[in-house]
Amino acid sequence: MAKTLPPGIYIPTPTFFQDEPADEQPVDVDAITRHVKFLCSAGVHGIVCMGSTGEAVHLNEE
Repeated sequence: MAKTLPPGIYIPTPTFFQDEPADEQPVDVDAITRHVKFLCSAGVHGIVCMGSTGEAVHLNEE
């Protein structure tokens, strides 16, 4: 049986990448953490990561 999400604001978030090394562009975990904390302090109830915002094609299994 599917569970219903609690009511509230759910925000799709971008995936932030580091600039260096340019050939790898690793995920910028610190920037993501700061962004999530900002969204939570603004009253967001849920965060949608890796939705249809298009970043998945740029990631590998690591």
